[in-house]
Amino acid sequence: MADRFATTGSGCLAVAVVCLAGWVVAAETGPAPATLYLKSTMQPFEQPHAVTSYLEREFARQVEEAGAALKGSSAEITTNLNLGAGGDGFDRLRRLADGVLADQKPLKKDALRPVFLAALRLREVGKEAAALHYLLGGLVRNPWALARQLDAAELLQRAGRQAEADERIRFVLDHAECDAHYGRALLLQGKIPYSRLLPLAPLTGTGHAVVLVPAGPVDVLLLQEVRDDLAKMLAVPVLVREAGVQLPPPTRDEVAEFEERLREEMFRGLDPLDYQSTLDDLALTTNDLRDLPTARRFAGLLSERLLDWPVGKRMAQWAESRKSRQWDVETMIEALRESVKPLANPQAGYLAVTRKDLYSRGYNYLFGSAGSQYAVMSYHRFLGDFNATPPERARLRKRMRNQCISSIGLLFGIPRCQNAACPRSYPNSLQEHDRKGAELCPLCRQRFTEKFGVDGKPLDEQRAVAPDGDQF
Repeated sequence: MADRFATTGSGCLAVAVVCLAGWVVAAETGPAPATLYLKSTMQPFEQPHAVTSYLEREFARQVEEAGAALKGSSAEITTNLNLGAGGDGFDRLRRLADGVLADQKPLKKDALRPVFLAALRLREVGKEAAALHYLLGGLVRNPWALARQLDAAELLQRAGRQAEADERIRFVLDHAECDAHYGRALLLQGKIPYSRLLPLAPLTGTGHAVVLVPAGPVDVLLLQEVRDDLAKMLAVPVLVREAGVQLPPPTRDEVAEFEERLREEMFRGLDPLDYQSTLDDLALTTNDLRDLPTARRFAGLLSERLLDWPVGKRMAQWAESRKSRQWDVETMIEALRESVKPLANPQAGYLAVTRKDLYSRGYNYLFGSAGSQYAVMSYHRFLGDFNATPPERARLRKRMRNQCISSIGLLFGIPRCQNAACPRSYPNSLQEHDRKGAELCPLCRQRFTEKFGVDGKPLDEQRAVAPDGDQF
């Protein structure tokens, strides 16, 4: 039976991984080298920004939302919106942005949208000084908008204010938890991140090895850093290899499950007249409400009519909440096994790393699961965005490293540690996960040494090189 790494909890956030176009990539060499970067010979971000037509659609949508957040006349702003420089719609957008910057009251982050939108549009038309004014003004109110920090750094560089740009780039490098922000910050430093992975190849040799395998879109630069951390801890080769893992479909949709419960509540708790009159107005029948989008629309209208009935609002809030689809951990491990099995080596342990949220029967969520030779870990719930906390790269690396080292021990039959400070101890929550230390306890270190037959010598003294396959 696979060992479980986390217990009950709730909530998750589906986070998309944004790929940076135009990255220069190179394959890793050696079993676990430090992540390398090359000096760039090109000026970063000479390529055009987003297509203007896309920007205009995005501006129109977000200006409407921003106007609603400020209780302004968003309909007036977005009607026949003309976002050309000097256009009437763009002038209204700037006035809205100026009003936000002049407002000294605490504002929600969404209220800053017109400020950042004005900056982006001004940059598009070459008015970089004005764009920088809005960017810096907005970042005073929300310094955690990392993409906008990078926009400001780029414009500061062009304005000859390199020291100020460097400060913002360092801030992003310290806190970025996704490759999109981290890679762009490196580019602004004139460095090219290596992000391409070698495909999985047959492992030949006599020693043990650990192979990290992406399962679905992952942050490759982050995974490479975790690989380096693990190699130092274990003194055995740790590889990152692409195996083309085919993700199974999600098998739990918490949004749909919640909406199903609310739909039952609607049927039980409504006055029959209110219920039937709303159905009539929408030309619906009770059977139509078995369709979830239809039920959501029905509940929304009822909420407007019955101000003391919160179910419709709760349904809308849930749809926008941090609940999302989850993947069964056993099917994820099976997908890894099917992808790796033709090339698997019995001396190696294979650990899938995914951004997808995991669960299993009896558990609301899992950080990971390990069986014989194959395991999976998810960093979905380690992200600051999921936990509604500011991002921090070092914290995320530590969480991932500790989870991986726990999985790796179980892959090789090393018992779970009972020392709460050891990275391999069992966490009942993310808080307990964070209390774990960064170094293996003496007992676990001894167990790894006995299992792998190494004594902490440098990797280049331990590895065996396979002439026709991978090395470990």
